Amino acid sequence: MKYPEGTPEHGLQRLAVKYGGAAAVFVVNDTIVQYIMIAIMYIVAAVMPGGSTLLDTKTDAGFLFTLLINEITSYTVPLAALYAVFYRELKFEKTVIEPPELKYKRYFGETVLLYLGGSFAAACAGIATNYVSFFLNSLLGIPETKTAFSGMMPQNLFCYVSFFIIICIVGPVCEEIIFRHILLRPLRRYGDMTAAVITAFMFGLTHFNFDQFLYTFAFGFFLAVVALRAGSVIPAILCHVINNAVAVLTVYLPDSVGVPELDSFLHALANTINILDDILMFVGIPVLILIVLTRLLVMKNRSGIPVSKQIAVVLSDPLLLVSVILTLVITFVYLYRSE
Repeated sequence: MKYPEGTPEHGLQRLAVKYGGAAAVFVVNDTIVQYIMIAIMYIVAAVMPGGSTLLDTKTDAGFLFTLLINEITSYTVPLAALYAVFYRELKFEKTVIEPPELKYKRYFGETVLLYLGGSFAAACAGIATNYVSFFLNSLLGIPETKTAFSGMMPQNLFCYVSFFIIICIVGPVCEEIIFRHILLRPLRRYGDMTAAVITAFMFGLTHFNFDQFLYTFAFGFFLAVVALRAGSVIPAILCHVINNAVAVLTVYLPDSVGVPELDSFLHALANTINILDDILMFVGIPVLILIVLTRLLVMKNRSGIPVSKQIAVVLSDPLLLVSVILTLVITFVYLYRSE
């Protein structure tokens, strides 16, 4: 359906085309651009003196080189392309929507609540997904998704520190700039709820992982609310850093990093985090009730268009629909290729 020019719906429909283009950027980057960039980097490494060590992930240099390649190829093109696509909207948004004054005492408390509520909601979504995956695997033979980076776990202190910095700092910063800054802000012109839902949906899809979709959607939604309420992406970055650090300190912690005292500390820390995660499962529901009672999920609608209609207009963009279908196909191919 095409809306008359000059109406808010028409403006949103035109903006939706850019979100379709953003989704296409993720698909093209994951299927073509990354492989080209990786091939170029590996060719350069192969012809460099001593470059053979960079091609062996069992060496420290090769482990770090592989991690860096993954981050560079994952984020460089999307960051540059999406900033170019949404440059005018980001500039315009600064002039029409004043961010709230950052009162740190207030927003610290809100951010903590939203982080805890988002972690609980994401954990519940992850548990539900695990049950569905187990059912599909046992009944239909659909393979289970492997844990990210399962083929290159850090095995010493250098690798673990490198892994921690890249996964817990570089990745969250890049993803928050992409999803909770570049993609989130243009849609604020129409409605905060729409901005949060659409960016969380795209955040979930671009992980190209069925098992992670509901988890990343739920957590991404709460990160968007954090950024919207604070008027800044920085609190969302901090929440994302903490979330990834929890995973690196528990899921990806090696048996030993080569320093006995540090091994004892890290494993004690991991056990403590696991206990806190268990506690969160008990306090999560009261936290979510508190979030609802304090109206932290009540967000502004600046266009007068119903939120459901706003979301429908964006998701009905043809290029976005095609990109979503291609993303699902790619994810399905990755699933069977990883067997």
